[in-house]
Amino acid sequence: MTILYITHRMNELFEIADTCTVLRDGQFAGSIEMAQASPALIVEMMFGETAKAKRPARKAIDRSGSPVLEVNGLTRYRIFADVSFEVHRGEILGIAGLLGAGRTEVMMRDFRRRPD
Repeated sequence: MTILYITHRMNELFEIADTCTVLRDGQFAGSIEMAQASPALIVEMMFGETAKAKRPARKAIDRSGSPVLEVNGLTRYRIFADVSFEVHRGEILGIAGLLGAGRTEVMMRDFRRRPD
């Protein structure tokens, strides 16, 4: 019996699969028994030589200067309250949260009107 299960969630593979077959760009990239597999090996099968390439070293962020963006106590009536953050040169700000937590609304421009 064969069950075809398509996923990118690595932990699921090790929980339910006996064999992993990887297709890359629509072509067969390889198969491996899960008992001999590791996440790194499967990623290498998925991405080929790209996975072996090293990322450039991260530059240290200089936080000694003034932030390029600073938000203090941002509030939108009945949506979110007292949101504060600062971003320094070279940093990337990510806003995350559960659905309905107000993450999208924090990033919206129009705070002039109150929601009904």
